[in-house]
Amino acid sequence: MEDYPAAPLAMPASAPPEDDAARRRGRAMYVLLQCWTCHGMSGSGDGPAADTLVDDDGNPVRAYDFTQGQMRVGPRPIDVYRTFTTGVNGTPMPYYDEAIIVGRDGYSDLSTFETVLSEEGMTELRRFVAAMPTTEELWSLSERERIQWGARVRWDLVAYVRSLSGGDDFWRYLWSRSFAN
Repeated sequence: MEDYPAAPLAMPASAPPEDDAARRRGRAMYVLLQCWTCHGMSGSGDGPAADTLVDDDGNPVRAYDFTQGQMRVGPRPIDVYRTFTTGVNGTPMPYYDEAIIVGRDGYSDLSTFETVLSEEGMTELRRFVAAMPTTEELWSLSERERIQWGARVRWDLVAYVRSLSGGDDFWRYLWSRSFAN
């Protein structure tokens, strides 16, 4: 059987605004998807799993430090979006395709996050999860609607991690007040 190259990845033509609501949703997804376990709660690459990361050849790798400013994958929001869509080959950085099509029932036990979030952060996270559709509702959507859902989640993550770069001190303050113990 012959191997054929995969179809080119369809990328959005433009990024939505990186507004407060997108950053808040992105911050909640950053926690739920456990991005913090590698990248740290502040995005500085110092998560609890950071020292255990290895590439496909077994060589140690460092989790990216979002607080450095310039993103390693490129300066544009679409560059970060692409990374969340495809992952980074050869590294522990996964892709977020169907894995993000999880509704509130997929996050029924939030107790895991009580050790890393403040009480205010837990309240915000619970509120976010309660507002999500169920996984069944998400999978009952048409393929196009599911793709749109996943795209929105990735764009929200983009908005949030880009806010960690230090370009907006308000978001660093908000993080330290509500999501850090």
